[in-house]
Amino acid sequence: MSQRQCLPVDDSSDSDHEFDLTKMTALDYLKKVRCERKKIAQVVTVHPMRNGECERLDNAIENENKISTFDQRNPTREWSEIQKEKFLNVQQQIIELRKCPSLDERLNSHLDVDTTDENECIKFCQTSQPLLSTILLLNQKQLEELIECLSSYLADEILKTETELYKKLNDMIWITKWLYAGLACLRLPLDPEVHSCLRVIAKSCIQVTDYLKTFPDTSNDSFLPWNLITVVITLNFKQFDLLSL
Repeated sequence: MSQRQCLPVDDSSDSDHEFDLTKMTALDYLKKVRCERKKIAQVVTVHPMRNGECERLDNAIENENKISTFDQRNPTREWSEIQKEKFLNVQQQIIELRKCPSLDERLNSHLDVDTTDENECIKFCQTSQPLLSTILLLNQKQLEELIECLSSYLADEILKTETELYKKLNDMIWITKWLYAGLACLRLPLDPEVHSCLRVIAKSCIQVTDYLKTFPDTSNDSFLPWNLITVVITLNFKQFDLLSL
């Protein structure tokens, strides 16, 4: 595309004086844009992650399931927007981490788990932490299969009797950790089938929080991981109709 100037802007566009927004003409606007553009750096450098940054990123993901500063029964729009930005930041760090030359050989390794076997996949997730050093060994197809297994397992657990579900919820936090890490590692764009799977997960998480609300003594921390996954799917993966704020 040609970058030649389409409209003439005289040398006074280099000035840094303030424009009156109530009286600004089209030419004044072009001058202001040109002034602001000169203040922006021509090149932005992103440094690769150093040793230990992968571990700190793991801790950041882990902490998303622990921090609670207000009533988590009904997450506010402000809290949801904060979680959206935090998730975007984690995604960007993972993108940069994948570019790190020192990790190339390690990321070409193979994770010994069959993501097409739901029982094996669930057993692995229950007994392992979703560390980046582990989950980054999964390719896109395996990540999608992992998300599908977790989705199916969670939906099945929701269908159990209330007594069974209530007893298991505290022991099911592992699934929210794996979901958060798995979602952060997914490469976009996603196939429609994956989006459908994410909707099932979000609806299951909403069912969990609705169920927890029937117990007045339920602590705020019990709502946090489920609300977090709901917010990430609805806001970061654009399933806006599933969340009403």
